[in-house]
Amino acid sequence: MNTSEMFYQNWSALLHTVVASALSFLVLVILLRFFGKKMLLATSAGSFVIIVALGNALATAALDQSIGLAETTTGFVMLMTLQWIIIKSAARFPWLGLMMRSSAAIVFFEGKPLPEALRKQRVALEDVHAAIREKAIPRSNRLERSCSRAAAS
Repeated sequence: MNTSEMFYQNWSALLHTVVASALSFLVLVILLRFFGKKMLLATSAGSFVIIVALGNALATAALDQSIGLAETTTGFVMLMTLQWIIIKSAARFPWLGLMMRSSAAIVFFEGKPLPEALRKQRVALEDVHAAIREKAIPRSNRLERSCSRAAAS
């Protein structure tokens, strides 16, 4: 591959990328509206995997000329249907819900970090401090009150 091919190959490839991207994106938005907002909530490992897989499918549809809109739509529908089945099954079978969701963990208590909890959750103290700054909590000892208010609402 010479240098010019690295930046441009032909007009049909560019046209395919534009059309496939637009149509695939439109189909994905329509399907997300149909399947509901829960599809986009990355509250569990399964939801995160679905979001990543949908993004990968969209990128593949946009860039791979051998993938048609029908195949892309089928992939989207299958991923969303599997997610819907998992959500419904988790509501029916509590053990599956526990397996799919992670529960909250206390890593700070009375203004002090809990090193054992941080290690168990694989969270760096710097990440906790960054989250505190991001939420504009002035001091670490206000974190507990802030979390209590969030849990109550």
